[in-house]
Amino acid sequence: MKKGLTVILAAALWFQGASALAVNIKGEMGTALIKELNRASRGKITDAVVEIDGKYGCFGISGALGSLLTPTLLSSVKEELKGDFGIRKDDRFGLLWGSLSLEPREDFEVEAGVLTTMVGQELPPTVENNNLLFGLVWNAQPFIYKGVRVYSRKGDYLAYGEFDFGVGLNGSSKDRAFGLGLLKNRGKFQFGLNYFDYRDYKNLIDLSVGKSWKRLSVAVNVDYQWLDESPSKRGLGGALYIVPKITENFSIPIRLEAVKDFKNSGIYGFNETAYSFTVSPTYRINGHTFIRGEFGAVKSEEKSYETEALQIAFSF
Repeated sequence: MKKGLTVILAAALWFQGASALAVNIKGEMGTALIKELNRASRGKITDAVVEIDGKYGCFGISGALGSLLTPTLLSSVKEELKGDFGIRKDDRFGLLWGSLSLEPREDFEVEAGVLTTMVGQELPPTVENNNLLFGLVWNAQPFIYKGVRVYSRKGDYLAYGEFDFGVGLNGSSKDRAFGLGLLKNRGKFQFGLNYFDYRDYKNLIDLSVGKSWKRLSVAVNVDYQWLDESPSKRGLGGALYIVPKITENFSIPIRLEAVKDFKNSGIYGFNETAYSFTVSPTYRINGHTFIRGEFGAVKSEEKSYETEALQIAFSF
């Protein structure tokens, strides 16, 4: 009992002193009905996430608690799980990502913990993406993993380097990885060039470019990857994201993708070439709630299939 009271008093004192902290709390929750062609519909809570960011002087904390699924266009193909966040199994509640950081100067920061990737356009949770189902290009990218990252900022540009632990990395890598990148992540024009090396598995070069206007945003994400065992076993993938804003509350995000496999590398889950098309009409009821319908189709030399989905989500 005394131990319990001590914990409660400590928590109360911490909250009393919270005025000295710069703390941001936000949350998202999304539920979706997903139907694959010739399969039964499945209703799923895709996101139930509370994110917390706090800063005290040069120290910072960032993290997310909840449950997160990764519904993907590749769910009809053998799917590589992204850590513990797969639509087929391992549904759970707990720490999704979280890290501690040290920022001794405004232009330099060190972060360690469970990190979200700097690679690509599609990031967790799904309600923050323009499409519900993750795409073909995303399926071959890193997602959430343990690691240490160092940032250096100059103006609008951010350079980083990271060392990552194999736990949570997708594909065949069970060991280590490291990454380097240069990003412009402020303003209406965004740019990112990344190199990610999965030790004893594969190498990835990623390029992302995006531009926003009042009624339209466009982004391109291109990956080139090759296997360590044989550089001739490689893959090339690209995704085009177009988001026309029809009215203040209604938009129609479109994603077009093409991926190509060379010499049966297996990087994208297909032999030879595959294409995908995703359209996601979205109506934002207010600043915190939206409803989204989605149709996704994949065509490859092996098979073609379609997925339909309906998602309702809100944030605070």
